[in-house]
Amino acid sequence: MLNRLFPKQVDNTFDGHRAALWLLGLFIALKLVMSVNSILNTASVATGADGLPLDSFGPAAARTVPMLFALMSLGQLTLAVIALTTLIRYRAMVPFIYLVLLGEELARCFIVQSYAVARTRHRARHSARREGKIGPLSQISGLRQYGSQATGAIVARRTLLSDDPRLIIAKGLHRRMSS
Repeated sequence: MLNRLFPKQVDNTFDGHRAALWLLGLFIALKLVMSVNSILNTASVATGADGLPLDSFGPAAARTVPMLFALMSLGQLTLAVIALTTLIRYRAMVPFIYLVLLGEELARCFIVQSYAVARTRHRARHSARREGKIGPLSQISGLRQYGSQATGAIVARRTLLSDDPRLIIAKGLHRRMSS
């Protein structure tokens, strides 16, 4: 197993299923489009897709949040370009790239759960489904249900220990997502 994740020779040979290459290619294309869109249309993505009420923020915060979104998207773009390079030239590293992308998506899910933010009313019911969603890799690997249960348990434990409004919102979103 470790020899497949960390091959001794990094070349263009891949011993796995061809479907893994196609799925990785589709995932990379999705990441590239999302990253470029988030860099070019940062404010509309933050208010529309993520449901953040930028109008209710102060002037400094209204400029800082889109900047952070753009920086995050630049990181996503960089990771997608590295994955694309792996897919085209260094196919022996495809299992490692899958591991890196899955780890990044899982870490993103846990970070989103720990910093639960109130969404605009328009996006609240749609974002509830996405809060526990790990991403496209989760649907392929079957980790979506495990991820939502694990993060829900973490949020529930924190909510029992604190009356922090962010955690109460996250618990409510988890309930809506689970039903």
